Amino acid sequence: MPLRHPREWAWVNSVLPAYRRWNRLLPTRHRCKRCWAPFGGPFAFVYGLFMIRRSRKNPSLCTT
Repeated sequence: MPLRHPREWAWVNSVLPAYRRWNRLLPTRHRCKRCWAPFGGPFAFVYGLFMIRRSRKNPSLCTT
């Protein structure tokens, strides 16, 4: 995988904190370590529709 220019990652640094704050408000026991997306509870179904679910290779991270 080629390395990307730091400017291409700038949007991640600005969007990820807001996305984490939103995910923190959702009730669940199991979450992604990186973005705090819920893996269980009532909102896991909604996130599953957007293909955000637990990774098969590393279960503590999501597929995003």
